[in-house]
Amino acid sequence: MDVLNFVIALHEALGVEIPEADYPGLATLDGCVAYLGAALARRPGAAP
Repeated sequence: MDVLNFVIALHEALGVEIPEADYPGLATLDGCVAYLGAALARRPGAAP
């Protein structure tokens, strides 16, 4: 449940959809930064 609450909080704070299949990539802080950085860069209007 802790991982799910964490993912929900990320979604609410950043508006990033995180599919369940990607949860293992969020297991470490470095993984979270890499995943979220890539996800935010893909959003429309993101700076290049």
